[in-house]
Amino acid sequence: MNSKLNVTITPQISDLDSHSETFISNQTADSLFNSVAWQNAWWSRWGRGLELTVTRVNVGEDTLCKLPLYIDPFKFKHIFPIRRLQFIGTNYQNISTPRAEYLAFSTVKGYESALMRGLSAIEPLNWNEFVARDIVKGECTDKAITQWAKDKNWLTRVIHTDTAYSINTTTSFEDYKKNLGSNTRLKLINRRKLLETFGDVAIENYYPDRVTEFFDLMNGFHERRWGDTFSSKTLSFHQEIINNSQQGGLEVDLSVLTVNGQCESVMFNYVLGGRVYNINSGFNERFNKKIAIGMLHFGYMIEAAFINPDTEVFDFLAGHGKNSNYKSALATDSVELYSIQLIRSRTLIMLYHLKTILDNVKKNIMLLSNFIFKWVK
Repeated sequence: MNSKLNVTITPQISDLDSHSETFISNQTADSLFNSVAWQNAWWSRWGRGLELTVTRVNVGEDTLCKLPLYIDPFKFKHIFPIRRLQFIGTNYQNISTPRAEYLAFSTVKGYESALMRGLSAIEPLNWNEFVARDIVKGECTDKAITQWAKDKNWLTRVIHTDTAYSINTTTSFEDYKKNLGSNTRLKLINRRKLLETFGDVAIENYYPDRVTEFFDLMNGFHERRWGDTFSSKTLSFHQEIINNSQQGGLEVDLSVLTVNGQCESVMFNYVLGGRVYNINSGFNERFNKKIAIGMLHFGYMIEAAFINPDTEVFDFLAGHGKNSNYKSALATDSVELYSIQLIRSRTLIMLYHLKTILDNVKKNIMLLSNFIFKWVK
């Protein structure tokens, strides 16, 4: 392999239409959220008015590293011009889109140093801040951009933190059950016998023949529980991912749990590279006071993941339930995610420092007001 690195920057994601690029088969990045299919589907719906900037570091015809980014130009408070560099598949503050986690620069294992060449190549571009959302703390992408900012003396701000939870399914399901808390085990597994007294319990995958029906069911549960649903644009986004799934080896599981033929719970999963990604779920919260029907559905699906020899991880992703952090109770592993902002414009650095000062003043005034109120009372 030629040792000379060649860096190219193009306004194009890829000619490929698959869920993992063949030239980065040993990539360090998550293979779903950083896939060409995910990026293309996202860009075709939310990329209008944005400036695509995809950087590749090659040795000969082999791509060692890809930086799938774009620039979002806007005016903050309609006054201050900002040109924000971001990962394709996410947007901070200006656009609401499906959440993408584990975002990263796709780098061939063993060639992480090529990433710094890619970062150096995008420095001359016209941007004044970079927001990297939901990256894995301590991994290659995080280390590279934080070192980059440190070397350039740029301001860095942590704007969000979260935890992604998962289950290692390479052990036995019996061992997994033993390590659960008694109340969790009751809700997840032991209420099955009670559920079966209500009638015939069945689980069916609505892919590929009943996809539209599945999303109608899920939106119905979401509307009743959250007062919100998947937007038409989000539905079409996932529809494109699903339609292209077979080309990239992605499996789709639109799981529907019925009792006596009546849908009581749904679960939306993608499966790729031995990993089950739990994208979303919904259930009838009024089914029965003694039965958490959504948790029982999880129990069946988790058990199936343990039984399947090709499955290594059941990934709940980040986020919490409406009333509790059920993911933490079910998980065997967790990963810290965070969103970091790099600011290199001196004017913006000054404004962000001023914002921090004002936020601290506001916080101290609130604390003082609460103290005075309690003292007077």
